[in-house]
Amino acid sequence: MTISQVLRQLVKYPGVSGFEKEQGITHIVADLIQNTGLTPQIDGCGNVLAQIGDGSKIMLVEAHLDEVGICLTNRLNNLSYQFVTVGQSTPLELVGGTISITTKSTIINGIIASSVNQPKFYQDLTVKFPNPIDLPPGTIGYFRRFYQTQDSLVSSPALDNRVGCAVLISLLPLLKPIPAWTLNLAFTTQEEQGLGKGAAAVAQRLLPRVAIVIDSAYTQPQTQTNNWSIPTIGQGPALQVQGTGFVNDAELSRLVIATATQNQIPIQFEIPDSLEGYTNVRAINTVSPATKTIGLNIPVTGQDSPCCQASLYDIQATSFLITKLLPKIINP
Repeated sequence: MTISQVLRQLVKYPGVSGFEKEQGITHIVADLIQNTGLTPQIDGCGNVLAQIGDGSKIMLVEAHLDEVGICLTNRLNNLSYQFVTVGQSTPLELVGGTISITTKSTIINGIIASSVNQPKFYQDLTVKFPNPIDLPPGTIGYFRRFYQTQDSLVSSPALDNRVGCAVLISLLPLLKPIPAWTLNLAFTTQEEQGLGKGAAAVAQRLLPRVAIVIDSAYTQPQTQTNNWSIPTIGQGPALQVQGTGFVNDAELSRLVIATATQNQIPIQFEIPDSLEGYTNVRAINTVSPATKTIGLNIPVTGQDSPCCQASLYDIQATSFLITKLLPKIINP
């Protein structure tokens, strides 16, 4: 399968944070792993893992598979409901988006509407359905599924972080057992909640020597401040130097830059301030402080919105970079 075919399969199935297994993304990832000839493992947190080799030295390559969604709270009338987000988004980027809710018999679609022109608060938003419907509080909604391409540009929901999952799937047929090492590729749950529960569970059990976290990156011009370094779609992967509660391992960061330069792979930088840009680097470092960890991200516009955009070129370049990076980590 091509990267685009893999990504199309991955975004077809929803997986709101905390509901990954129930909504289907856990099982489609397991199927894609099995199609490469490996045996997937699903742990108690809903993480999906693939193991290559059986050495005593552990390396982890991780990407979260969950996405932002909504949770209905109050019914205003026969057509409209208030909601909160599951994970973090902004009210303005949600307006006009289509929310899907799966019932026992069908999929119901509603539109996110705002009572003001420039909403700043979720209380300004409602989900409006075309026909009367009775849904209980706690009903989970996800962004309507679609997948569109124009040249190398992909438009779809949930590209944060199905782009990272696509990188991991693309690596599976390419990686071979390495003497003395065990390589674990982990598709983890509940990153969007800001706790990285799935990644923490994996890291606590494996205690890897090295971990590479693949996630999505902020992009220009959507996200820009005067002092941040923000990557651009179509210009290659971005090395995230720091984020919420973490700093990349300096030695591994230098190795990434050197490997990219030697192989003529464009490399960008994502450097927000230390209170922004959460990824599972923090979750892994918290439960396994001795693990050398880096974050390597793929630029995605509208990361947690109903319509994201990413470049197939950036996804392929990230996969290629990792294939060149792993031998250098093992034999520095």
